[in-house]
Amino acid sequence: MPESNVEDLMLREDVLEAVAAGKFHVWPVAKVEQGIEILTGSTAGQKKAATASEAGSVLRVLFEAIRTLSIAAIRLMRSSMKREGQFPARTCRRPFVGRLCFP
Repeated sequence: MPESNVEDLMLREDVLEAVAAGKFHVWPVAKVEQGIEILTGSTAGQKKAATASEAGSVLRVLFEAIRTLSIAAIRLMRSSMKREGQFPARTCRRPFVGRLCFP
């Protein structure tokens, strides 16, 4: 839960009992990265430019998955456009997308 909401938290009696018994936990977090680490048990990492920093961090894994899917989508789009005799008229540079600008 957001750290700023801790003072306003109201829990039912059965939830309070579960917390006291260690069956349920409520963790306040100040940043999304803290929540990622609590939920996954892995280092979240820190965003740096177009990549996530530490190898094996959650953000790095997500970055690599998005990059892989983006490249596959571009290749599929290019092959489809080649078959149909269409191709983008201009080129550009964008993170993840490569050098082709699609309309």
